[in-house]
Amino acid sequence: MVEGARSKFSLESIKLEDLADVRVVALEASTAFLVEEPLTDVANENSCTLTYFEVGPHTMRLGLVNAIVMQYLSEPFFNELRTQQQLGYVVSSRESATRNVLGNRFLIQSPKHACEYLVHKINDFLVEVHAKLQSGGLTDEEFETQKKSVLTNLKEKDVNLQEEHNRHWKELTSHRYEFNRQNLEIEMLETITKEEFLTHFTQVFFSEHTKRLDLELTAAAHKEEQEKEREVNATHEMFKQVKRVKVEESLVQFKKQSGSHANTWLAGFI
Repeated sequence: MVEGARSKFSLESIKLEDLADVRVVALEASTAFLVEEPLTDVANENSCTLTYFEVGPHTMRLGLVNAIVMQYLSEPFFNELRTQQQLGYVVSSRESATRNVLGNRFLIQSPKHACEYLVHKINDFLVEVHAKLQSGGLTDEEFETQKKSVLTNLKEKDVNLQEEHNRHWKELTSHRYEFNRQNLEIEMLETITKEEFLTHFTQVFFSEHTKRLDLELTAAAHKEEQEKEREVNATHEMFKQVKRVKVEESLVQFKKQSGSHANTWLAGFI
């Protein structure tokens, strides 16, 4: 079938050396980078912050453990910062994967507060969760509930050919070729323990291995609060184990000066 498609559409194989070597920036451990970009629309009253934690190169097990952690954080993060504190309409937390590098993102857009205030509240939330987990506040039953939620997502069937195509195409474009990934992940999920969950949470958010980046777009109306909250955040518990570094150069220069992850897409190319 493959040869038939190649012949019909006059397709030629791409050589490995002809593929673009696109890499993901590897953030420095024990560091929280701060990137402040100007808000070009001066009339826009919304400030927006994206807080990103790098998890690391993808493995199936690491991805599943991280999925459970973010499943556990998702609803209380939204409930606390959106419903209770009403910081803004856009409040979300989710896992991400960029060219096989895993990460976690916390996003808030607010018409009321500056970005550093939003960072402060994200920090408060994570510190509170950390304290709960350290004191044994996560029961075995609660942990299993989180696993079941992830399992439900994994068991979702393709509802049409487009979804099936997208699932297989993702394996091709990432050069991983695990076409039975769904079954493999379901089997592996059952073996993940609460201890793995707790270790992963601490390592990603509260350890010498923490790798963080805060990207901020602050509205003109919030500049005064921005400066005030920056001073408050300087002594926040969240930044005691990591050094906070303001990126003074452009994003292009920052990426050039930073290290990068191996291009695993090329490594798996056949």
